[in-house]
Amino acid sequence: HKRSRYAYVCVISNEKYLEGAVNMAWTIRKHSKLVQDNNADMVVMLNELLHDNSVMMLSAVGWNYVKVMKTMAYLSPKSYFTYTFDKLYLFGMIEYERVMFFDADMLIIHNPDGVFETELPSEKHVGALGSEGSLYFQTGTMLIQPSRTVFEELFMEYKYGSFNYNQWRARDGILCRNYFQSRHVNIGGTSG
Repeated sequence: HKRSRYAYVCVISNEKYLEGAVNMAWTIRKHSKLVQDNNADMVVMLNELLHDNSVMMLSAVGWNYVKVMKTMAYLSPKSYFTYTFDKLYLFGMIEYERVMFFDADMLIIHNPDGVFETELPSEKHVGALGSEGSLYFQTGTMLIQPSRTVFEELFMEYKYGSFNYNQWRARDGILCRNYFQSRHVNIGGTSG
């Protein structure tokens, strides 16, 4: 299977999101014409803490690629949401032109392929659900133009930024909003 320009991606931090990822694989395959025609990959990213049986099951239910990564949780052990920082790996998926990320607890109910055509002014912009011009957007659904530079800048913000990401309330959304600020394009309805 040759890699596609586009990828639908899900990030799983622990076993409790496994069922969601199984359902998501089914709904993406059901609704995405790009996936059905082998013009978009389905990638699930998970950390090294998941069981080998989980990795095999995800491959069996239709994810083209199962990528195991080292969790970034070690940088923010005090955060209740520490594993959400593994989403940073999305920005480094430079083998793709565009990555469409969905949280594992989402179901796709219609063809999402059109979102790949959303204009992002640069790699330093993100497509997300939110109000354009405002600083708030959701990170449960994002359109990303992967970039090594953006990945490195996000990682440096996470590790050394002025916001202390090693605290109870810290999570990926705060990090992404601190980095992208108003550089986001609305890919759907409004939020907030």
